[in-house]
Amino acid sequence: QTCALPIYRVLQDNLREGRIPLWNREIGGGVPFVPQMAQPYQPWNLLLLLLPSEQWYGWTIFGQLVLMGTFAYGFVRRLGCRHASSLLAIVAATIGIWTQSKLHHNVMLTAAMSMFPMLSAVHDIGHGRSSAKSAAWLAVWAGLAWLSGFVIIALQACYVAGGYALLLALHRPRGQRLRPLGVTLAGFALGGALSLAQMGPLLLAIPVSARPPEFDEALHRLRSIDWDFLLTFVWPDLFYWARDVFYLKVDPTLPLVVRPPLSQLVLLHAPLQAFGNWVECACAMSVPALVAALLAFFDRQRRAVVWFCGAMLVLGFGMATGSQPFFFLARHLPGLAATDLRRELFFAAMALVILS
Repeated sequence: QTCALPIYRVLQDNLREGRIPLWNREIGGGVPFVPQMAQPYQPWNLLLLLLPSEQWYGWTIFGQLVLMGTFAYGFVRRLGCRHASSLLAIVAATIGIWTQSKLHHNVMLTAAMSMFPMLSAVHDIGHGRSSAKSAAWLAVWAGLAWLSGFVIIALQACYVAGGYALLLALHRPRGQRLRPLGVTLAGFALGGALSLAQMGPLLLAIPVSARPPEFDEALHRLRSIDWDFLLTFVWPDLFYWARDVFYLKVDPTLPLVVRPPLSQLVLLHAPLQAFGNWVECACAMSVPALVAALLAFFDRQRRAVVWFCGAMLVLGFGMATGSQPFFFLARHLPGLAATDLRRELFFAAMALVILS
């Protein structure tokens, strides 16, 4: 939060003067105010006209968590879940460790929040309910996801919604499959148009990216997690815990209060080179929610959705580890290998929310 607040103060000063900032002189001796910084086109930034940035930050996070839980509840209710079990989706979505570890990385949380209303819109389109209204709803939330500026999470949310649209289409009679897919594509296209003010500069900046132009497989392997991180589904703070300290290697000379957990010395294949505490590595459920997620595979009524989420879980975690054949998939699905592979844990985290 302390790193982010100067950017929001710059945005606040500019908004109160009636302009969108193009340059930030306070950080790093002066840098361009890129679209991801403070999400200048997000509607809740209007709070900056009323509140100082240090007071505004908590309210926006709280508001996004409320929306995320509400939309998660709405989607699983559409799947036929009852009220009590749908409340578990709220808990898993809003206070699961994946969500909570992203609070200081709020652009990631903003992009993730849109996945559930997008899924609800796709569900209604796939079942032939108010297609025009559902397409407009899909466009609004797809546009907001891309306006967050956190491309990799917005992209994964769109992949999940698109995959679910294909699943629903396959369960329709032949001759009735293309129309819902066409409506879904129209919603995504309109969402892209809505986010063009922010995505346009990002797309134009890609050819002059600071990342190396050649594909560096070794670097991507380094930016992945180990299969031992599966244990965090049961023991949340085994590899990640809420501290603003990034441990790049284990140092036994450090005092215990700042030393990474001893499990790192035992479980990781290369502990002296391990990337220990990163927000992208956090993915855990409560034990009751994890048990509920496992029991979902015995649900015969929603078997297609369960196995769809199961595939999300396996593919997401597999891609995050950078191991084959998942690494091949991550590299050849557009956009997924353009960032740290750890961020593909979004697939696994959201799958667990729905399964629970």
